Amino acid sequence: MSTRLKIAAPAMLIALLATLAAPAHAADALAQVCDRVKPSVACIMSGDKPIGSGVVVKLKNDYYVFTLIQFAGRAGERTVVLPGDKSFTAAVYGLNAERGIAVLKIKEPKDIGGADTGKFEDLAIGQKVIALGLPNGEELTATFGIVSALHTEKDAAKLMADYIITDALISTANYGGPLINMKG
Repeated sequence: MSTRLKIAAPAMLIALLATLAAPAHAADALAQVCDRVKPSVACIMSGDKPIGSGVVVKLKNDYYVFTLIQFAGRAGERTVVLPGDKSFTAAVYGLNAERGIAVLKIKEPKDIGGADTGKFEDLAIGQKVIALGLPNGEELTATFGIVSALHTEKDAAKLMADYIITDALISTANYGGPLINMKG
């Protein structure tokens, strides 16, 4: 057995034991953050077919759904489903093709909550994040990771573009949904 393998095997065993001995409250903290944000995670529908996720944000007295531009479509309106089988009609409010983002405004809003928004400046490399989705309008999905990199660039129009790079898995189950920190 090589010296490298002799050293690596105990180190891997220690890492495995440390993972298994991780406090249960760490996993509970993740579940609590997901539960707190769950009411604002949306499923975007095209007719009766779920096509992606989004997040509801309350601004003043209006509710908006932030999602990806391909989920807004050209239909002008989409059905937005929230956990608990709550559904609303939302109209396309704004599109940003350069960033791939769409904003839908919920018609006839009721008090449905809404996620808090964060500031790019408050993010840090290594910060824990969760990518959430509601792919079928019923069950919340979550993947966990960290902020791997933060990038700000100036484009030709001198506009600032902020990007978050994460190792949290982004899949069809959470595509378009929120990326949240441990504060929710």
